[in-house]
Amino acid sequence: MTDRRQFLGTLAAAGAASFVASEAAGASPAIFRQQKWDLTWLDAVKAKAHKQVYDMGVVDTGGVSPLHFAHFWMEANKEVYGSTDAQMAAIVGIAGNAFPMAFKDSMWAKYPLGEHWKIDDPKTKAASKRNVFADPTETGMTAAFTVQALQKRGVIVWMCNNALTVVSGMMADNTKQKHDVVYNEFKANLLPGVKVVVSHTMMLGACQEHGCTYQRV
Repeated sequence: MTDRRQFLGTLAAAGAASFVASEAAGASPAIFRQQKWDLTWLDAVKAKAHKQVYDMGVVDTGGVSPLHFAHFWMEANKEVYGSTDAQMAAIVGIAGNAFPMAFKDSMWAKYPLGEHWKIDDPKTKAASKRNVFADPTETGMTAAFTVQALQKRGVIVWMCNNALTVVSGMMADNTKQKHDVVYNEFKANLLPGVKVVVSHTMMLGACQEHGCTYQRV
């Protein structure tokens, strides 16, 4: 198994090849883009007393979900400043290595997300066939480190459309499907509430322009 950087390089090459093939076949690249991108939610972020964006680049931090960073940031602001969840804005930006975090179990079961990203299911001790970052049955401290738990506190989670395009292209090539079909399948099976943004790197900048501090995870 190649390391993650090599794997993502393979993803990029495969996705790009699929994208080019789609154009050559006459499919419009517009199918991978929205006509309009709503960024009004950034105005609400700007109005918060405390705001931080997380550039999520990993899926594991020593056996602990990297989503714990947003949780403990909120808890620290609560303890030090007496801030409420409503006064804070935490944003988790997903792209690249963190790609699988944002999808329903059905996509993990159908495609080898756990295998390729080396994410094991703690219950089976094998490559995960479910989204371990979105486990509503989780208990104890780690229950606070799930996508749903953070969203309930107002945390914003996004998926980069470029990553969505590239990875769906790779999966389409591997399964002999049309790129647009797989792209739309992944997009339709994002976890509820996950925003699709035009570009991870562009949005990291936009968040900072709206007053967010930045943390690379």
